[in-house]
Amino acid sequence: MDSTEIEPIIERIAWLVSRRGQRQDREDFAQELYLHLHQPRANGSRISKCDPKRPLEPFIYRIAERLWSRQRRRNGMHSLHQTDGVPIEPADHRGRNDRLFLALHRLGVEPFSETDLEILATWQLDRRVILLAVTHLHHKYPPQWWQRDVLQLGSRRNLVIPMPFPPVECLPDQGSRSRYNRIAELLQTTPNNLAQVFKRNRQLLQQLECVQHAFRMLDWENENDQSGSIR
Repeated sequence: MDSTEIEPIIERIAWLVSRRGQRQDREDFAQELYLHLHQPRANGSRISKCDPKRPLEPFIYRIAERLWSRQRRRNGMHSLHQTDGVPIEPADHRGRNDRLFLALHRLGVEPFSETDLEILATWQLDRRVILLAVTHLHHKYPPQWWQRDVLQLGSRRNLVIPMPFPPVECLPDQGSRSRYNRIAELLQTTPNNLAQVFKRNRQLLQQLECVQHAFRMLDWENENDQSGSIR
């Protein structure tokens, strides 16, 4: 894999790992991670140490998390996974040691596979819209299908749900309180009700092929994580 293929992977992982930071911090971190991985050393750069037979993403992700943690300590930043008062934030509701939480944070922007689209088609409409919205996985869903589902949900509930949904203020790099509360407001429900839908339907998310792949990445990472510090 050449540098033109590796660079987008590094940028995406840097953005995911630093998602709780300020925008400028996140942009700086992406550059720092790239330099850290390619820094010349006596025995070769860090990126050259990745086993070509193993997936590259978990290798980079593990180094990125450690580098970001070290940078936070150096800069006195808050914990990466600190919440800001939302009763149960779907992406955060069990903390950083929860496998589903970790898996969701490793998902990229690639569209859902055909298998996942078939699985999603079996979900009830309300569950599909709510789960994809609160986990921000709707961006992996075909846009025309998402608009159709949101309009159908609005019709069932006698609501006019404005598009795009979720709106701009619900993007991941906005405050989680306003993001989560805004989705509940547009659906004329409460944040706790949304959280309960997520909690009761965790197993649906775990069935998705992309989440299963993220679980395998976590397992591989745990098996190969022999050192607790950046090498």
